Amino acid sequence: MNHVMPTSFQADLAFLQAHTETIVLGDPRQRALILAPAYQGRVMTSTAGPADRSFGWIHHDLIRSGQRVPQINLYGGEERFWLAPEGGRFSLFFPPSPVEQPLTFADWRVPTCIDTDPFEVLAIEPRAARFRHTATLENRFGTSFHIGFDRWLRLLDETEVAAALGTDPGDWSGRAFVAHESENTLSNLGPRAWDPATGLLSIWVLGMNAPSPHATLIVPYRAQGVEPALPIVNADYFGRLGPDRLVVDTDRHVIFLRGDGQYRSKLGLTFPRAVPYLGAWDRSSRVLTIVKYNLPAPPDAGPATNGPSHDATRSPWLPHPHGIGYVNNVWQVMDDEYAGDVINGYNDGPNESGSRLGGFFELESLSPALALQPNQAYTHRHLTVHLEADDDRSFAAANDLSHRLFGIGLDQLPFPS
Repeated sequence: MNHVMPTSFQADLAFLQAHTETIVLGDPRQRALILAPAYQGRVMTSTAGPADRSFGWIHHDLIRSGQRVPQINLYGGEERFWLAPEGGRFSLFFPPSPVEQPLTFADWRVPTCIDTDPFEVLAIEPRAARFRHTATLENRFGTSFHIGFDRWLRLLDETEVAAALGTDPGDWSGRAFVAHESENTLSNLGPRAWDPATGLLSIWVLGMNAPSPHATLIVPYRAQGVEPALPIVNADYFGRLGPDRLVVDTDRHVIFLRGDGQYRSKLGLTFPRAVPYLGAWDRSSRVLTIVKYNLPAPPDAGPATNGPSHDATRSPWLPHPHGIGYVNNVWQVMDDEYAGDVINGYNDGPNESGSRLGGFFELESLSPALALQPNQAYTHRHLTVHLEADDDRSFAAANDLSHRLFGIGLDQLPFPS
């Protein structure tokens, strides 16, 4: 089914205001976000201002219908708070069941706390908003979790986005861009510590973008200091991909995936391969999207950035470097359920039932597997930047950013325009 989408931010704003409570941060004539408390405080879409372009993918048909779908209510949104693991013996998306039972799409369900439950609005400021929620859920192993969500979203100015990306503030002056950052905190509100033997949780932040025949996901990976035999990328989530869909550039250490919304495909990087950036370039709209997230550093790399809760990422029971593991989101039981992916890129398309979720591509980041003690919390940060490159000067700036963050120029991407 093709979903007819308004192409402007103002049209999306009017549509959302007609169907749900909205919070607008910023000035739509310059840069702004639309937040939806009923949809877990997600960023539904954003704009960089004068062109009135709307960056997020929104499922207008589902929202308009007012219906609830049993498996997932995919309202859309360019940045949302989710939970993992999705797959394996400790999945949150499948009911308690024997470990040998296959994980199939018919049994898959998204927990209501990250699907249909509204989040409470704690505060609204001109460029920031805070949300909170609590929930109890059970994983496939039968472990119960009582959890708290706290979500803080803010709209960044030129100085703040320059500091976040390590660039000069002058690089952003006069540019058509929008940047927003979320701090997503997960708390253990239960009486027992979370145990790797019965399942850990992870914060998962996903950004849904409008697809394009000329959109390419750009995922740099780490090569230096990594065991050469370690696979570069996991791209077999839904079957092996050909070179018309996935390209691995071993010279520049970057991976490319089509973002056309026409073929169900996904890639992921494990902790030794991950770097804290990924992005996308759409040759049609000439928009560069950048994602940055907080990737834990090994103990000898200096002080942690997450405060006293940082040790929640380190567990002596996890047989991984420095005790840091990542949960399994593959729809099968793995020998090591904590050797999962740090980031994911996803392109939508028909699934095994013949239907599709909507038609979009996603840029995703995850926190480590969290071995939280009672009343302990961990915060995962996720930054999203959209930069319009409609003229030669703006393209040069976007191209320079791509070189610095991804190690490749926008005119060097493999897929044809």
